[in-house]
Amino acid sequence: MSRLDYQKYRIDKIIELAKFCFSLGLLCFLVIKAPNEATQVVGTAGAFILGGSKFKDKLGL
Repeated sequence: MSRLDYQKYRIDKIIELAKFCFSLGLLCFLVIKAPNEATQVVGTAGAFILGGSKFKDKLGL
């Protein structure tokens, strides 16, 4: 792997991590600020699904 390829790889991973953190933070914000229990359940389920799929991607499964 050349130096340029490695730099592109690092930038891609940093962007991916930033997207993941933003998505997880947004879902947590929605769960905390939810006006009723139904919205909290939907937000929690969304956070669980997103977090689980991203975690599997990180592990390469």
